[in-house]
Amino acid sequence: LNRIPGILIALFLFLTCHSGLTAERVALVIGNGDYKHGSVLPNPPADARDVAAALQGCGFSLVRGKPLANLSHEDMEAALAEFAKESAKAKVSLFFFAGHGFELDANNYLVPVDAEVEEEYQVKHRTVALDEVLGAMAEGGEDLLKIVILDCCRDNPLGRGWTRTSSK
Repeated sequence: LNRIPGILIALFLFLTCHSGLTAERVALVIGNGDYKHGSVLPNPPADARDVAAALQGCGFSLVRGKPLANLSHEDMEAALAEFAKESAKAKVSLFFFAGHGFELDANNYLVPVDAEVEEEYQVKHRTVALDEVLGAMAEGGEDLLKIVILDCCRDNPLGRGWTRTSSK
């Protein structure tokens, strides 16, 4: 079972590399593991390097020319802004994130390494919403290929013990 994500990524890359898609390809690859206020993950930076190498072998250009590791909230936002500009010009854009992620109120969030979230209301301001990533990729024509690959550990990364109350 642990090999399934890798096999799927390899299959996708094979199909993308050999499918005749010769137009510009851009990728934002992030591997966050060195969390300051949560459990440390040793694999994401290495996973990001491996994915980035495979993507570059398929003709993708990387935002900032390399895989990005252990990004703060500010750095993730800045990289995402660069990705939005590049994605708008590309025929194929791909976002890869390895690190902590979680869902809250039917929304998914990616966790920067400096995120310190003690209360639910802080989530929107200290993490990066997956909807923000999708919005960054939304520009461009209808014939574009947009791909998001998430390799998230969803094991309560911030040690929170929020009490949920129903508003219904």
